[in-house]
Amino acid sequence: MAYRKQKITEAAEHRQQAAELRADEAHRREATKLFTALFRRCSVGEPKPVIGDAKRPQA
Repeated sequence: MAYRKQKITEAAEHRQQAAELRADEAHRREATKLFTALFRRCSVGEPKPVIGDAKRPQA
């Protein structure tokens, strides 16, 4: 009985770690999108980047 409980607990921990990894990757992608939008706007000739135009990553 204890083995089964341990196995279920370990599987839940593994799923939690995978979810945290996916969330970190999504956050990194959103941050990259923000910087890409800002630098693209700067390279087009805009005097100042408009931060509000790009979606800000959620903390």
